[in-house]
Amino acid sequence: MDPKTLQALECEARKILVGMPNMDSKDEVKHFCNKVIAFCEQYAITRGELAAAIGISLPALSQFMLGKYEGDNRKIAARLVDYMNRSAKKAQRKKEKEFIETTVAKAIFGCIKQTESFSQPGEGRIAVIIGDAGHGKSVCLRQYAAVHPSAVYAKLNDTMTSTAMFAAIAAAMDLDSSGGLKSLTNLIAAHLAKRERTLLLDECSGLDVTKLNQLRQIIIEQGSTLILAGNNQLLKTISSDAARKGNEALDQFRSRMLAVLDLDAAAGAGGRDGQGGLYSEEDIRRLYNYGIKIDKGGISLLRRICCTPQTGRLRTVSIIISAVNNSKQAKSGEIENITAAVIEGAIRSLGLPVLDRLPLWTQPLQEEAEDAAVKAG
Repeated sequence: MDPKTLQALECEARKILVGMPNMDSKDEVKHFCNKVIAFCEQYAITRGELAAAIGISLPALSQFMLGKYEGDNRKIAARLVDYMNRSAKKAQRKKEKEFIETTVAKAIFGCIKQTESFSQPGEGRIAVIIGDAGHGKSVCLRQYAAVHPSAVYAKLNDTMTSTAMFAAIAAAMDLDSSGGLKSLTNLIAAHLAKRERTLLLDECSGLDVTKLNQLRQIIIEQGSTLILAGNNQLLKTISSDAARKGNEALDQFRSRMLAVLDLDAAAGAGGRDGQGGLYSEEDIRRLYNYGIKIDKGGISLLRRICCTPQTGRLRTVSIIISAVNNSKQAKSGEIENITAAVIEGAIRSLGLPVLDRLPLWTQPLQEEAEDAAVKAG
């Protein structure tokens, strides 16, 4: 990527939508306060919510807006500038990130539906979705829960006790999440006994054998479906020797398992230039839906990132795509084609540790882009 494009990307990252007013100019301060009013109207935020967000009292904010605040006006203005810029950028990113049903999403949804179909009253089924960071597991699970009323999404973490784990599940089911372990598990079990649900539990890598057995007893034995998502550590725990002391319950857990969807293994099946695997050329084209043509060299590089471990996979690709799309040159039409060289420049500009992890990236980028152009005619 040429220096102008790199500079444009860097400027975009530093871009501000609301600037700091000259606090010595009454006109500038008044104009700034009008921007604050417009901001509140645009994002449907009350003065009280705005005051709380920037860490001041509502009376202090009101006095500032009227030009009568006797404290540190510059400090309040700076907080408002920072908050409005961050909020506007978050809203823009949220607007850009509509859910796209990629091959990965289809695989995850298919796994969940298959597991649900084999669950029956008194004996639910379990599926495990394995993959390192960046596949989009969380996004897919949340999307599934959003469109299926019987599905419940809950995010766990490695530090949770059993009580905290079931409190998180209860909260996700809109049940009372207070109380001890016994009251929580009784409440959840009673709820599930009346209706079949699909529990989508995310960030499960830190679950031990005890917690896995508790989940089986409370969820599976009520006839509900249990989907656990995590990295390979989760699969190692489930695959541990059941004859080892303390692991006896694993036999019962594994006997209820219907499927293991290994996204890492499936992603690697795509190869250097194949159309198989979880990340197809069509996936990349759908992700890059911004109007500027992306050539085969660019698609090839993005697919390799998705198919290579420890690169951030789809998450990293989304960041790169957003950076290229938001660059000044892309918006002005100076970039005619998204090539591998353009993508590499964006990666280097953002400081992403990606290229050195790609085992198949052996041909110079420009040569590959030229080869792709020749083949395309």
